Amino acid sequence: MTSPNTQTSPIRVGFIGLSAAGWAANSHGFTLLDPKVQAKFKLVAVGTSNPTSAAASAETYSNKLGWEVRGYGASDVEQLVSLDDVDLVAISVKSSDHLEVTKKVIAAGKPFFLEWPAGRNVAETEGLARLARERSVKSLVGLQGRQSNIFKKIKNVIASGKIGKIHAVNVNLLFPRELQAWAPVTSYHYRHITNVENGTAVVVTAMGHFLDTLIDTVGPLAKVSARGTKLFPLTTILGPDGQPLEQVPSALPDHFTINGILKDSGAWVSLTVRLWLPLTPGRRQFTVDIDGDEGSVHVETNNFMISGQDPDVVLLNGEDLVLEEGDGPKFTVVGDFLKSALFAYAKGKEGGGVFADIEDALRHRKLVAAIQDSLLTDGVWVDL
Repeated sequence: MTSPNTQTSPIRVGFIGLSAAGWAANSHGFTLLDPKVQAKFKLVAVGTSNPTSAAASAETYSNKLGWEVRGYGASDVEQLVSLDDVDLVAISVKSSDHLEVTKKVIAAGKPFFLEWPAGRNVAETEGLARLARERSVKSLVGLQGRQSNIFKKIKNVIASGKIGKIHAVNVNLLFPRELQAWAPVTSYHYRHITNVENGTAVVVTAMGHFLDTLIDTVGPLAKVSARGTKLFPLTTILGPDGQPLEQVPSALPDHFTINGILKDSGAWVSLTVRLWLPLTPGRRQFTVDIDGDEGSVHVETNNFMISGQDPDVVLLNGEDLVLEEGDGPKFTVVGDFLKSALFAYAKGKEGGGVFADIEDALRHRKLVAAIQDSLLTDGVWVDL
């Protein structure tokens, strides 16, 4: 199969999990409609849970794109991944289905895009990485926060020595009440995330996205510890009418602190994570302070989704750190991050593209698993 960085015609995409509406449509579908993306990627097929929704999705994207997009139900996944005119299979389904769907794609020898967390646990991610390695199948994983030009610039500031040796990294992160996800209240849309066996605990998913961008910026951790408290031992599932449907036990703390030591500098890293506090005036959703012996970087914003919008405030030694010509633009929507990741994949790592693949996802999966294990054992330190 043609390597991405040598392919001159658009990479033809079959997308499993792309319906006419919903998360994938609002993020990935929106991105694939961008004219600049269409120059490099062409959506040719969609797969959904049933033939009816597949036909509706195919019709929607055929009308929007101006060419035929074919639809396939869940029972026809093997047919979709085996299509001669599909060069890349994108997968945006529940994490409980990541393993089985992606195994079929790899068996067909097709490169794939897979949403984070790339399986329910380390064993599943490890299995996918091994299969992809054995078949020499290329991959892109949805850890798109590392595409941020803001955090790339901070990474370059650190590498240049402008703040000296890092001594401490402090983070305060809020997943607000309005999100209606995890404890103590979860919308019925997200019912599956309350079961830690699905690999969708906050420390893996939302926190996992944030942590990937942070670690990509400041460097890897040598060891981690995490402790917290359950202010909300039960999680209420809300129905479509906003009324309680049921209550389930909260598996993990809803307020917790992650401590770690950076591998390269020995710096102390501390992240405090809070759930359920409301978005009252003045309450920031995340702040990051990176302190070196010669200077500091301060970041803050009112959007916890680090892979969906660049931060509002970025200061280097108390002054605005601005993106200059050549740094790239500031990203304002998730599509900006996804577009950048797709373009990086099209270059290929051998062509200078910087993006997360299944091997990167496996390393990160081991980190968040270590944090979750430490939370469940009252802060036991875990070497990485």
